Amino acid sequence: MLSWAARTLQLEGPPQLGESAFSAPPGANGLMFLPYLSPAGERAPFLDPRARGAFWGLSLEHTPADLARAVFDGLSLVVRDSLAASRTTVTELRLCGGGANNDDWCRLIADATGVPTARSGDTELGAKGAFLTGLVLTGAESSMHGAAAKYVRMNTSWEPDPERAQFYAGLYEEFLRWRTIARDAGWTAAAPGSRTTPPGSRTAPKEPPCLTPPPVRPVTPPGCRPKPSGSGSTSAPRAPAVSPSTPRAPSSPPRPGR
Repeated sequence: MLSWAARTLQLEGPPQLGESAFSAPPGANGLMFLPYLSPAGERAPFLDPRARGAFWGLSLEHTPADLARAVFDGLSLVVRDSLAASRTTVTELRLCGGGANNDDWCRLIADATGVPTARSGDTELGAKGAFLTGLVLTGAESSMHGAAAKYVRMNTSWEPDPERAQFYAGLYEEFLRWRTIARDAGWTAAAPGSRTTPPGSRTAPKEPPCLTPPPVRPVTPPGCRPKPSGSGSTSAPRAPAVSPSTPRAPSSPPRPGR
């Protein structure tokens, strides 16, 4: 995602993207970014293969720094969204990977989530996790918690700034509102099959039709009463009774000579 943004904004790489982004204020001067750029859609915290990204509120007044800041803001709000979907109480987020080398982003994630963040002082954390698992499985350590406390080194930590955390709490609600609008619109500017879809373009797969057959209703001929359920009678339905007040046609007189 960061490499795409850096390439699109014609920057050398993610470090330069971060420098540009954090020269802009929180909220990117009213610019919102939905970071659902994968052709496969989104997998967490929700599953939707049709999900697509967007910049909302873009105007001629926005700068490349605003676009870069919106990317970092949007990615950080997805972290908050994932925590909300997990329905667990989190007291600290431990960050790793290339993005964790950016102090400003670590601080932004703390502000956007309202949860303290910390960066590990270790490298090759995947291998470190396998090492800790092996210690527990072989009985060298009694628990993962004890093994982590003994072998994992945390380097730097950040506390959420109360004022910025309150700002991002409101921005998160706006993020959810814009995402709902985008989802209800089909995620793309042109719905599949519409006149604005370019010929030959790839569109999101349509949902399969419902295969449940409709309920079968008994067909009763006009003027007949349906047979009561449970009746063993097989006689044909009787003709409707004629009301005594219905006038009858007079009988024709016999013709002469007969």
